[in-house]
Amino acid sequence: MSDHHDVPVSNDDIHPVSKKFLWLANPKVKDNFIWFTVAGLIFTVIIGYFFPTKHPAPWEFGVLYAISFGVIGFAAYSIVVFSAWPLFKWLSRPEEYYGEPKSEDQDV
Repeated sequence: MSDHHDVPVSNDDIHPVSKKFLWLANPKVKDNFIWFTVAGLIFTVIIGYFFPTKHPAPWEFGVLYAISFGVIGFAAYSIVVFSAWPLFKWLSRPEEYYGEPKSEDQDV
C-alpha cells in the first residue's frame, strides 16, 4: 500500500461527519473489502432462494432463470459503455469555453 501524506495530524483536523467513517481507512478493511461484497452477494442469493418473486418475469424459468439477470445486466452495461462516447461529444464544451488565456509556450 502507498503512504498517504494528506492524513490529518489530529482529530481536530477531521470533519465531524467523516469521523464516523474512519473505520474504512483501517488496513484490514481495505485489504479484505472484497469479502464484504462476497458475503453480501451470498446473502442476497440466499434471500432470493427462500423468498422468490411473487410474479416472475416470463423468461424466468428453468435455465433461463439462472442467466436472465446476467443477460439483462450485460445488455444494460453495454448500453452505458457504448453511450459514453456520444454523450461526451454531445455534452462536452470546447477547451476555450471558459475563456482561460492560453500560455505562450503551448503548441496550438
